Amino acid sequence: MDPRLEKLADVLVGYSTAVRPGDLVRLSGPPVGRDLLVALYRRVLTAGGHPYVQMTPDECAELRLLHGDDAQLTFANPVAQFEAENLDVSISLWGEDNTKANSQADPQRQALVSQSRRRYLETFLKRAAEKKLRWVGTQMPCHAAAQDAEMSLSAYADFVFRAGMLHCADPAAEWGKISERQQRL
Repeated sequence: MDPRLEKLADVLVGYSTAVRPGDLVRLSGPPVGRDLLVALYRRVLTAGGHPYVQMTPDECAELRLLHGDDAQLTFANPVAQFEAENLDVSISLWGEDNTKANSQADPQRQALVSQSRRRYLETFLKRAAEKKLRWVGTQMPCHAAAQDAEMSLSAYADFVFRAGMLHCADPAAEWGKISERQQRL
């Protein structure tokens, strides 16, 4: 496992979301993010939080778009709504095996799926604005994103981890400095 993943987990859990004892923490991401999800899980436990992992293969979204009927496309998952209403922390990983997987799906069908998530997103963003929900998302270095960037996986990983300040001795302190500058602006 890339040792920078442990460092990234420390930043996401300790600084970005400041996980505290008793926090309910959702860790979500694609299978390509498995190693980081495991590192995050370990770090959340160390912080005293209650982690759970939500990992969905890329193919599931594609299957819903291609084979779901209108009722399935517009289904507002009550479990997702419950999460939006009850999570303390959400840490999401972005990455996939194929960034073009859903490009063949009818845009109207994609719009139905987006509409089905509207209430969930409104609740999530409202709670985040009220500081009742702390969240962060990060790019997971993966072959698909590296190909889109016309880079090798190792070069892309270096780019992502450098953007996350993981090359610094204390990445959280560096992010603190950036936050301070942004607050002044």
